[in-house]
Amino acid sequence: MYAWVMGLGYETRAEARLLHAAGVDVMGMSTVLEVLFEREVGVQVRVLSSKSMNSPQTHTTPASLPPLSKRLIYCVIRNYLDH
Repeated sequence: MYAWVMGLGYETRAEARLLHAAGVDVMGMSTVLEVLFEREVGVQVRVLSSKSMNSPQTHTTPASLPPLSKRLIYCVIRNYLDH
């Protein structure tokens, strides 16, 4: 499950533990507000996200996407656009 967090800073460890206990697998500061706005103005939305941190309970610098993730994202988008 994805949880949106307010952002401009990482969630606290306590917040991360609470969300994880509630069943959240991935949390992020993006996507939700953008999707809500686009839907409000009538735009159909598809979202593809990539997780860049290993654990919601740690505060590490986000990693760059590994080459396999970049390739997988490219293939998914290419396949979607081709159909």
